[in-house]
Amino acid sequence: MILRDPVHGLVVFEGRLGALVERLLDTPEVQRLRRIHQLGFTSLVFPGAEHTRFGHAVGAAHVMVRLLERLGQVAGELPPELRPDEAARAEAVAAALLHDLGHGPFSHTFEALLPAARRHEEWTQRILLDPDTGVHRALEAHAGGMAARVAAMLRGEHRLGYLGRAVAGAFDVDRLDYLLRDSQATGVRYGLFDLDWLLRAVTVVELPGHGWTLAVEGRKGLPPFEEFFLGRHFMFQQVYHHKATRAAECLLRSVVGRVVER
Repeated sequence: MILRDPVHGLVVFEGRLGALVERLLDTPEVQRLRRIHQLGFTSLVFPGAEHTRFGHAVGAAHVMVRLLERLGQVAGELPPELRPDEAARAEAVAAALLHDLGHGPFSHTFEALLPAARRHEEWTQRILLDPDTGVHRALEAHAGGMAARVAAMLRGEHRLGYLGRAVAGAFDVDRLDYLLRDSQATGVRYGLFDLDWLLRAVTVVELPGHGWTLAVEGRKGLPPFEEFFLGRHFMFQQVYHHKATRAAECLLRSVVGRVVER
């Protein structure tokens, strides 16, 4: 499968992994993400911010493929039993693609609308583990028990701990995609960083008491890593927490609150 993406250019999923991605993309649960705006009300302030969770999901899966390619180059640093095999690679790409399944209308805003509403992570887990969903059937058709393993990976739990943290951690493929995508869509430059160089600098190291983890290799890898963290800070400051967006979210919460009271 070859797709064109405005952020990453050519996005390619090949072989048995490509077949899995195609099956997952065809499920109702993933197709639904085409109707969920990535940034909720942010388009009221930044008119270009009409991009969807679907595009972000594909982008995150692509970044995971690129990260796995890099891990293959440095796999010699790992003990043989901790090197990513075909099953682990498929689980990681599937987790990256499916990580936002539980988002409701207006994305994160929806979670604050109703009292005791479940977070989108909980809904994602339920969707993955429900035998009646398309994504569950697609995962199980690829490998028995895969749905449970992907759900665990989205909680940051995996037999390859460093790979689980690449899906759900402080430095993960979700953030690596959405910062670039949101910056482009909103027309700002706060979240831009050198993804190519950053991935080229990724390696694995063993930390005493913490096992193997992702790390940045050498002094030259630090600037894009710093850009990534500073970019996230500035995007929250200048875009995600913009006062007009927050005002619109507050109004919606008030309206829904009144409806619930009645």
